[in-house]
Amino acid sequence: MRVAVVHGTNQGFFPRFYKALYASILNSGYECRLFSNKSRKNQTTRLQNQVFWGGALNWKIHFGLYKLFGVQDFFSFFSTISLIMKLKKYGPDIIHFNVVNEWIINFPLLVKYINKRGIKVVWTMHDC
Repeated sequence: MRVAVVHGTNQGFFPRFYKALYASILNSGYECRLFSNKSRKNQTTRLQNQVFWGGALNWKIHFGLYKLFGVQDFFSFFSTISLIMKLKKYGPDIIHFNVVNEWIINFPLLVKYINKRGIKVVWTMHDC
């Protein structure tokens, strides 16, 4: 079974959390890959089996349109397409979302892909 962990940034608690999660998934006999947005911070603190998607330009566009219209999670079309292409290549059975609230994902587009493929979702709400 393949698990895709989707997370926004390699800062704060996450590197320690991911290392424990990664070890637990491997010990269960599954595969695991981390999907993070392509940011300077994430590339500086690279984690095991990490794949980057999107980019800084998309984040700036999304954040600017969010500030202008006050609507979150709709403007990251191109970075979400990038994520979906990488997820298709990996072929996960489960997608585990962690803190993904950094103006990086068009959720309606991603949910459409997840539903079409019948992928199971786990969403850990660390910051609620």
